[in-house]
Amino acid sequence: MPDLIAVHATSLDDPGQFEPQALTYSFRGHAWDAIDPALPAFERMPG
Repeated sequence: MPDLIAVHATSLDDPGQFEPQALTYSFRGHAWDAIDPALPAFERMPG
């Protein structure tokens, strides 16, 4: 996926500036962390 750029939101000064496009490593999520169910979710990086 040469066009894929991943940036951790915690590394940004204003993470609200960007809208999530997909969820990767979804198997690592916590039950208390509410994720938008409309986002495409992948257990690992999509190939």
